[in-house]
Amino acid sequence: MQQYGLRTFCKNCSFLIYKERVSHITKCPGCNFNELWEKIGSPCLTCQLAAIVYRNSFQSRFQSQLQQWLAQNESESSEEEEYTLFRTKTNQAIQNEQSMLQQRNSTIEQNFGEIKYKATPKQTWNIFENLSSIQKKHPKKQ
Repeated sequence: MQQYGLRTFCKNCSFLIYKERVSHITKCPGCNFNELWEKIGSPCLTCQLAAIVYRNSFQSRFQSQLQQWLAQNESESSEEEEYTLFRTKTNQAIQNEQSMLQQRNSTIEQNFGEIKYKATPKQTWNIFENLSSIQKKHPKKQ
């Protein structure tokens, strides 16, 4: 058994070990602190997340990658390579941002088209009236 805070995990199978005694029927059997999730006997969301994190092998992969990168000699990479890498990453970030803005605008247009198609004229008028009042309350910063 491995104890982490309120939770205990099995060293063999890495699963959450439920408490033998729970203070109330609505308390989580994993931590005896939070409320149950959905039905009696199921662990809370915090315990479910803790179990996923505990079972995840990311930590070992992260440590091996860290050792590999730290073992490299700093002199192996030149300033020119670092600058090229920086420019590449910057260009990718700009392209990703532009792509996300295009997708966002497309989604907004589709939603407005859907509103126009499905809503009655009175509903459409109410929607745009509400949007107008929101825009007046929160003016766009430039």
